[in-house]
Amino acid sequence: MDLRKVEEIVKESKGGIIEKKQAIISTFSNPNSDTDSDAIDAADQITRPVDAATALQLFLDHVPISSIPGIRNSTSTGIVVRTQECVKNGIRMLYEKNVSGALIEDRSEPDPTASFITSFSHPYVGFISFSNMVLWCLQEFKQHQSGAKKDNAKSSKKSKPCGFFSLLDQVPAVSQTKIGELAASFLWDPVFLVRLDQTLLHVLLLLSKHRLSVVPVTEPSSSKVVGYITENSVNHILLQSSGLEWFDSIADKPLSDFRLQLANFSSTVRQMHYSNMFDLTSNLNFGVVYQTLTRFEHNDKVVSIYNDQSISEAAHILWKEKVCAVAVVQRQTEKLIGCVRVSDIHRLLDDDRIFTDREDTSVEQFIHTDTGRDQQNEIDHDLGALISAGTLALHYKFEPKMDRPVTNKATDSLKQAMEKLSEMKSNISYIVDDCDKIRGMVTLRDILVEFAPPCMDSRIDGGGFFDMALKESGCTIKDGTMVHLK
Repeated sequence: MDLRKVEEIVKESKGGIIEKKQAIISTFSNPNSDTDSDAIDAADQITRPVDAATALQLFLDHVPISSIPGIRNSTSTGIVVRTQECVKNGIRMLYEKNVSGALIEDRSEPDPTASFITSFSHPYVGFISFSNMVLWCLQEFKQHQSGAKKDNAKSSKKSKPCGFFSLLDQVPAVSQTKIGELAASFLWDPVFLVRLDQTLLHVLLLLSKHRLSVVPVTEPSSSKVVGYITENSVNHILLQSSGLEWFDSIADKPLSDFRLQLANFSSTVRQMHYSNMFDLTSNLNFGVVYQTLTRFEHNDKVVSIYNDQSISEAAHILWKEKVCAVAVVQRQTEKLIGCVRVSDIHRLLDDDRIFTDREDTSVEQFIHTDTGRDQQNEIDHDLGALISAGTLALHYKFEPKMDRPVTNKATDSLKQAMEKLSEMKSNISYIVDDCDKIRGMVTLRDILVEFAPPCMDSRIDGGGFFDMALKESGCTIKDGTMVHLK
């Protein structure tokens, strides 16, 4: 028998993912059911490994976004930055409102002389994160300083700025840059709006196929944003499918069965040269060698920095390598002692002393300045807290401390990694050996890809973002294939 019985059950059952899971389990585990034979046949069919992913996706495609607790609780939904705003004002607003990112709104009139005009179904043209704007500013500061005369540099060094915003005031070329101009530096994330009446599978598709920070949720009949969904929240929701054979057949596999980017720091090391950027007397050495196991094809790079290197170097690596975190490794032992995430960049603005001395302060000193909440303290695991404003909070008190990175062993199951990431409110776990040396990493996006269909749903609307990019490059999509317009 095919999966029609499963679809019938999830369609008829009310509520969210937990209620639908209970309905499935109850039907297939009750031998006295009126549909006994059909249920058993269906159970036999869907528990075959070849059908596990299909059955799980069918299940998730009947879990409405509106059933997610707390989806309307975010207080940051009304916060937007506009394309004509300057970088300084955008960063200051997000920092003061304790928001890690915002939708970019464009209310300008279309240029009638343009070769093409893209119509958006909403005023949002992208999403930008606070940390990416700060990292961009730091790189621009470096270029500005390297282009200045030596005598000016010396006088500048004698009167160091008090903090990030003070330095911004001194460099109008950076502070007055428009948010819209940052699109040229690829700082915008695309925006895919989902409606409350759409399903969890729709969100899973978006997060697994595109590198999105968040997925905004709107009312069914308008473009009014009522909440946000993050990778962490979807991971938390997926874990509620635990107990369903289709989910467990994927999640119970050990991490070693998936493709990890395994790092061998003791052999060949990729060398990155930043002497021009940092005026260093020696090269900055960090990197990894990759060994492939099986899947996890979309994994981020495993990038490390030694404990005695500077905060400035760590920030540059985050920008240069476009990674979500840089592992901090003890130079003598090569053991993992911490990590600096993109989300930690706000700490440079929290303490003017750290910002001023960022080129002289070691990254090991920096990770130990994190005095956030101890993870042993009680944490509210309510799903609503994951979806609400806490997920977009700049100062997120439940995130792991920088000197306590999340780790797993290669023998741990995918589900164990998911549970640890959910519990620790992290989006990355380092795979370590018995000596605490890094052997790889797994990100939430890697995990979500394992539960998503292999092909993007063509019905998903990017709001014109990719239409504009395609037309700009002289391409279009025809019958599901990208075609170059000659």
